Amino acid sequence: FETRSPMKKLIAGVFAIAVLWSIWPYYALFDLTNAINKADLAGLERRVEWSSVRQGLREDLNAFLARNVAQQMAVSGLPGASFGSGLTAAIGPIVVKKTVDAFATPQTIAALISQGKVSAASVETVGSGAPVPSNAEALQLGRLKYAFFSQDPFTFKVEVAASDQAGDAPLTLLFKWNGDWRLTRISTSWKTLEAMARSGQSHQPPASLGSAWFFPRR
Repeated sequence: FETRSPMKKLIAGVFAIAVLWSIWPYYALFDLTNAINKADLAGLERRVEWSSVRQGLREDLNAFLARNVAQQMAVSGLPGASFGSGLTAAIGPIVVKKTVDAFATPQTIAALISQGKVSAASVETVGSGAPVPSNAEALQLGRLKYAFFSQDPFTFKVEVAASDQAGDAPLTLLFKWNGDWRLTRISTSWKTLEAMARSGQSHQPPASLGSAWFFPRR
């Protein structure tokens, strides 16, 4: 009995650590949800790694614009889709950085997560500098489609369904552990990226190349 007791204690300790580790990211998700629903900006700052979130949105918006240029060139029958993509790669980041920096504020990210998407009208409101409406729908945990570890024990993946269940792709949130669990990546639908692109286009000076080259007006 005496020789088995230390082993039992070790197993119990490992099991307790594993349970606490498994619960920790769910607590971080609850903490983020609570901060969103209470409009607690300090709570958002605590749970969101803003530089990483903005970088991820820039990458997604760049990919969206490059794909759109290639499609526009193909539809118009003009050669040089690769040239258009190259021009997007050269000039697009300037437009994209300004667009994402204007978009990725605590208020708009909270609205994006709570609704699972952002409409074109909402993005236009953000781009114009007007305050974000305060009656955004609260994030209900029942809209979570998935919440579990992904790839490794230090990455936690969450999928959130759109609030209106309109068939949009779920919003994907990635939390990373670096001393604490923080949101580091948001992957949103093409519709939201389109709204962001149109917002960036509408707020470019007419004399500049702007994003109209990459995203023609309809």
